[in-house]
Amino acid sequence: MQRGVTFKYNTWCQHINTRQGRVSGVTLDSGEVIHADRVVFNGDAQALRQGLLGPQAQSAVNMKSPTRSLSAMTWSVYARTSGFALDRHNIFFQNHYQREFEDIFRHHRLPQQPTIYVCAQDRGTDEAPADKDRLLCLINAPAVGDSHAFSQETIQACQTQTFSTLQSFGLSIHATPQDLICTTPQDFAQRFPATGGALYGQATHGWMAAFARPYGRSQIPGLYLAGGSIHPGPGMPMAALSGRMAAEALVADLKDAMMAAAEDERFEEAARLRDELKRLQSTALAIADDPFARQSDVAKANLDAEITYSTDDSPSKPIPNKGGRKRLQRASRPNVPKTFGSRSR
Repeated sequence: MQRGVTFKYNTWCQHINTRQGRVSGVTLDSGEVIHADRVVFNGDAQALRQGLLGPQAQSAVNMKSPTRSLSAMTWSVYARTSGFALDRHNIFFQNHYQREFEDIFRHHRLPQQPTIYVCAQDRGTDEAPADKDRLLCLINAPAVGDSHAFSQETIQACQTQTFSTLQSFGLSIHATPQDLICTTPQDFAQRFPATGGALYGQATHGWMAAFARPYGRSQIPGLYLAGGSIHPGPGMPMAALSGRMAAEALVADLKDAMMAAAEDERFEEAARLRDELKRLQSTALAIADDPFARQSDVAKANLDAEITYSTDDSPSKPIPNKGGRKRLQRASRPNVPKTFGSRSR
């Protein structure tokens, strides 16, 4: 916020706008238009395909809709457990693993014999919780949350079967209805529009599926993509990598724009882009050194970058080079890793 960033909470993005073939900003649900040369979309690519961000943004990704990945039925539980020595991550397999995926992808129904994942958030350390466990229990489910709502009877039957199966493995969860919250594919579909509740983007069927995901640099110049549906894939580490790759693509394009402006002797624009690059890189370094850095530390890194510029000649002042052409005076570079801003094409 000290660097001029404005956070808009509880605000929907209605459209991603384009002009002359490249991104030009966004329109909010309030009607407010925010003009921008570059936009990062951290959402599911399917929302772009279906035109939920406006028809202008549909061409950002391949228009062919891929097969959806898995959704889930989950239970967040805070209850006492007994009978089974839980670790932090626990998976309970059934005898007929293939049937689970036939139920989901062929019959589009909840699996009759699901694999059950239990994350015991307070386990995996030297000391077990004295009283109750915080658990996330999960089974795979079809991503049909936008076309089919499971009845309460079906959900309750699935819950009963799931907890009974855990008990057959020796794990008893002593939970009352007040001790747990159930989340269905329909709930996930409402949270993540256009997904049907799919949690991992497109399905990873076949060895080429991983390469079919959209990349950080979209097909619309100036629009960059990040999130679990984008390359390299779903999950927290991969989604974080997608954000980094989008940032690297953005920085690489900024550098190209800066060099093009300098070659065309548009020195004021080149200097503005160079200053913008300097701020982005100094901020990235401050966060990389300490991901939990206070905003004041990040602001100080940006201020140091500005001081570096002030010690140089005027950044917008053209000076002649040996060949007689004009070039832009370059400020000394910060200690930036060589890999930062590398092209991801």
